[in-house]
Amino acid sequence: MATVVVAITLTLSLFLPLGWSAWNAYQTFNRVIINDFRLQYLVGSIIHLDEVLTMSARMNAATGDTRWELRYNEFEPQLDVAIEEAIAIAPEAYEGEGAEQTNLANQKLVAWERQSFDLVRSGQQAAAVDLLFSHEYEQQKAIYAQGIQLSLNATQARILKNLSNFAQQLILASAIAALSLLMLLPIWWVVLQVLQRYLEARNIAEHALHAAKDQLEAVLDAVPGPISWIDSGGVYIGVNRYLANSWSMSQGAFIGRSVNSLNGNAQLAHFLQEFITSPRESDSRTIEVEVKGMPRYYLVAVQKYQQGTAVVSVGIDITEQKHAEIALRIAEDSYRSIFENAVEGIFQSSPMGHFIKVNPALAKIYGYNSPQEMMESITNISEQLYVDAERRTDFIAAIEKHGTVKDFEYRCYCKDGSIIWTQIDARVVRDGNGQVLYYEGIVQDITERINREDRLRQQLKELQIEIDHQKRVEEVATLTASSYFQEVQQEVSAIDLDKFWG
Repeated sequence: MATVVVAITLTLSLFLPLGWSAWNAYQTFNRVIINDFRLQYLVGSIIHLDEVLTMSARMNAATGDTRWELRYNEFEPQLDVAIEEAIAIAPEAYEGEGAEQTNLANQKLVAWERQSFDLVRSGQQAAAVDLLFSHEYEQQKAIYAQGIQLSLNATQARILKNLSNFAQQLILASAIAALSLLMLLPIWWVVLQVLQRYLEARNIAEHALHAAKDQLEAVLDAVPGPISWIDSGGVYIGVNRYLANSWSMSQGAFIGRSVNSLNGNAQLAHFLQEFITSPRESDSRTIEVEVKGMPRYYLVAVQKYQQGTAVVSVGIDITEQKHAEIALRIAEDSYRSIFENAVEGIFQSSPMGHFIKVNPALAKIYGYNSPQEMMESITNISEQLYVDAERRTDFIAAIEKHGTVKDFEYRCYCKDGSIIWTQIDARVVRDGNGQVLYYEGIVQDITERINREDRLRQQLKELQIEIDHQKRVEEVATLTASSYFQEVQQEVSAIDLDKFWG
């Protein structure tokens, strides 16, 4: 700057037109070099960071891995700083109704992405996936992308305009220089210096772009899942290291190959080709792929870019989850069969006193035609089912204290108003915080047993009465015989034996 200022100051008085033209050219180039190319770099960084944030949010929702949220929080401040600097350099590119819509769309996207993190942390992974792949999200994403593209266009137009201004000023300076070539040599020297700075700035920008590309490739290679880029003809443009290693191939060997060329990849190839020819901008599907002779399941998400001429595909290995789902489904089917066909009554009830689930055997015990009828009819177990309401209180107290109840007997009402005896074995089910979710257990109708025991007790009572009566009869007989013997003995003792025998 000092050299340029000195040169212009010395020649200003003699070559004012040329000096004025050269100064304007210098200022224009300075704006291009310092501001415009910095602005172009910032716009590229904004696009890159926005895609990193979107990918981090979606990967967090798809995998449930909270490390993606940490990565999101790491890059979000960088995006905010880049946007603020870009606005400071070219506020005109971020003004107007379009910029306001872009900012509003960005706020909505950030809010939804933050909401998806909350859903994943609360165990609602499917809801997080639905949110980030919803039509509303994609619509706001499109609005934001359109706004960024407008900003990029405005940046390019600004650079072209400044370059055009410089070209005009350079032409003017050249015309003046033709008239006074010898005097204009210092100014040309300044121009050459400016050009040198321009080339240096351009090289710096190119290095920065290469560094950003290398960083993106490092991130993609570190992703524990297959990622690929495919053109509109279904040919691989590039893949990440995970996908190449999965097929025991180099990343370069994939380039130029058709998606149909991989054995065991028929489902994925069909899905990608169908998506490429469809009007959809994004989609996802669970795909079975044969990798090294073993079937694997992947959740594959695809997104079009470059005006729909190319597709990026991201896969998440969900084989273990798939096997767990199959095992869970088998277990649920087995449990349902046991639940539906059990001879004993099985139930789940809330602490508030209504049934959550009952099996057919329990409905039959209480005289109902179906479990649904029983659950709809009984809304207060204590009042509608228990004959003795205090027994319900005893049951709640026992199960809350011990966690289980064994051989608990109580009288209850049937649908027709009759009373039966039942026996319950139950336990309390709590959540991770120790809060009661519901009670579950087994109920048996013991009315016949209670009646047998009552009859047996009655028979024992009657037998005891008979035994007691017999004892009293024997005692009376014994007392009567003893009294008679004493009277005889007294009469014998009163007789004069000598007289008797004489």
